[in-house]
Amino acid sequence: MKHHAIIIGIGLFLCLFGIQFGLEYGTWLPDGEIEFALKIGQTKSLNPEFFVNPHVYTYILTFLYVILYLVFRFQGLDLALYSTVDAVPPDARLWLYLLPRLFSALCTILSALVIYRLALRLGKTRAALLSSLAFLTTMTFVTYAHFEGRYALSVLLLLIPLFTLLRFVETRERKWLLFSSLLIGLSISTKYLNAFLIFPLAIALLFVYKKDIALHLKRGAISCALIIFGFLFGTPFALLDYPTFIRDIKFIFAVKDSAGYNGLWSELPALYYFPDVLAHEFGLPLFLALLCLSAYAVYTCCKKPKPARLFITAASISFILPYTLMLGSGHFFTTRYLIPTQVFLITLASVGIAALFDRKKTQATTAVLCGVLLLSGAYSFSANLAMANDSRYTAREWIVQNIEPGATIDHFYRSAKFIPPLSDRYNFRLLTTASERGTDQDESKFLAWLANYSQNPGDYIILSSFEYGAYLPDEDKYFSGAMNLGHLPNYPKRTQFYTDLLSGKLGYERIYEYKYTPHPFMPHPNFVNPTIVVMKRKISQ
Repeated sequence: MKHHAIIIGIGLFLCLFGIQFGLEYGTWLPDGEIEFALKIGQTKSLNPEFFVNPHVYTYILTFLYVILYLVFRFQGLDLALYSTVDAVPPDARLWLYLLPRLFSALCTILSALVIYRLALRLGKTRAALLSSLAFLTTMTFVTYAHFEGRYALSVLLLLIPLFTLLRFVETRERKWLLFSSLLIGLSISTKYLNAFLIFPLAIALLFVYKKDIALHLKRGAISCALIIFGFLFGTPFALLDYPTFIRDIKFIFAVKDSAGYNGLWSELPALYYFPDVLAHEFGLPLFLALLCLSAYAVYTCCKKPKPARLFITAASISFILPYTLMLGSGHFFTTRYLIPTQVFLITLASVGIAALFDRKKTQATTAVLCGVLLLSGAYSFSANLAMANDSRYTAREWIVQNIEPGATIDHFYRSAKFIPPLSDRYNFRLLTTASERGTDQDESKFLAWLANYSQNPGDYIILSSFEYGAYLPDEDKYFSGAMNLGHLPNYPKRTQFYTDLLSGKLGYERIYEYKYTPHPFMPHPNFVNPTIVVMKRKISQ
């Protein structure tokens, strides 16, 4: 219980400090799924009609909002009347963001406790505590715990099935296999990429039924059926609205070709890029320690295999290798998709930590690992957004103080807006430059949009690096989409447009730019804190 209290205490501090960043208006990425839950509340239909992401998290978010609905209904406010976040009154809007953020923090702390329980089955309590803290002090997990999004829940639903599979290997009781299969289905219903849990499942079946191939195949077939059931339980409209589901799945796999991405292998070796990203996400000291511990885990399992440790080692590797190879295909190109790799690298390293504590003298080992964890915790804390200025509010304050009321201000955006509303003072126009369904598949649509805009241009234009950074890597080379695999989307017209606009060739001059300069250890601010640029139309002489 003492160790549980330590984990919960550290988790509460790291996950809750700074959780108010950006409120009362949310941020993108990742505070981006609230609209789907509001749509369910307004339409009274559980079908979001959108399957680019599965629906377990959407339904959990909807349930949280039902609680808010009841609370605010008691106070005389009907949330069901509002279909967009901006329309919700400020006091209620704050809770629309804060409640799911608290849920993300809860999932992260629970994940740390699951790792502790898992590592406890591998070795001593001190080793289990250190394994748990390795997860809890990782900058990526701490950062995502501060926002609404499916990532924290996805991590939790990666770890729980791994733990139940370990119990299946230890006890050989069929109930653990059945439970694990259902959980894997629910996990896939949180993130499609969690389907790679079938590899640890296959390893578990091999461990238990290696002498009976027929039983192995039979149990495997039952597990597959339960996985499908678990998935459909969480995303029932994948079956009930089958055509839309198939349409969106095809869309996911078409992203690479339609966006002009050529795949990772042709231009940028994954052996360089992925470790570079992981070193940034973990922090270099923790990343190097995890690599060494993982290598030691493999070494000890080869030399003196113990069933539980051997299973976790094999299961972790069986997830990491095919998953990372899939990422290299270019279909899924965003750095946050490396989160599962981070999770299983920690579970693999937990075997190495357990093996280190088998030795009689562990004082030096404890001291070194504690030192690494202190550095990791400091890295996560220095990355905390509570110490960052919100570029959106800073830009809005400058606009209100320096631009005359009544001016026409146009905010260009692709899939989300970043400036709090200005319509109370200005003719404020939100203009999306994206094609249908938030994609950029057809440049002719952009040219048509541009021609239409040229007929009625605004006095001012607000740009976010989330928009222009997708096409101008020199402006923002770490943009969290365009350059994550070292590629630039092949949209020469858009690239030329933003190049000319920002350089002043299109009749606008740059009068304001807020580019947050982070602490050297800070994750790049584009994660939630983009550069904001304000352009003013030049007066013709």
